[in-house]
Amino acid sequence: NKIYYAKKVALSLKELILRCFPGDRLHVVGFYTLAKEIRGAELVSLQTMPIEFENHPRTMSYRELKVREEKGGHSFPSDYTNIQEGLRVSNDILRREPCSEKQIFLITDGEPTACVIDGVVYLEGSPLPFVMSQTLREVVKSTRNNVRITTFMLSEDANLRDFVASIGKINKGKAFFSASETLAQYVVVDYLKQKKYAVD
Repeated sequence: NKIYYAKKVALSLKELILRCFPGDRLHVVGFYTLAKEIRGAELVSLQTMPIEFENHPRTMSYRELKVREEKGGHSFPSDYTNIQEGLRVSNDILRREPCSEKQIFLITDGEPTACVIDGVVYLEGSPLPFVMSQTLREVVKSTRNNVRITTFMLSEDANLRDFVASIGKINKGKAFFSASETLAQYVVVDYLKQKKYAVD
């Protein structure tokens, strides 16, 4: 049910920007085994990826995975968490934006279990050190491009806290651990504070 609250965040921010900050731009990126920008009406109908019980190889070429994704069906292993790819797609979008202040709101309830290295996607059942390392390398790229990452974690898992702490150490961004129900409030308040608005 967390997808409902994540969509609520995006729609709330979209409405706020439209009404009060028309000079700002909001892009939404969904990440799973891969990642992609979610455009327009797609956001309203967005659903979680189905859990796959088929045995898939632990490594697949990026190109092959994209082909399988386009075809749909059970051949695409959709239920991994590729935060690295989510950040990469976000960074690509932000590089094309001319504004000086750029920010990523990273919302997740799990640690990274997939990553891309030299055109190969590694699919792991747990957040292994090399997957986390590749993910943090993308955090370094965000930091070098002056992109602030504010992380919202929908979990109390101790290992996840350590991973978030690593993001904060590299990027100097903030992190929030919140229940799904209060996520939209946290994100909107943080956005307004950064816009130098007084928030009670």
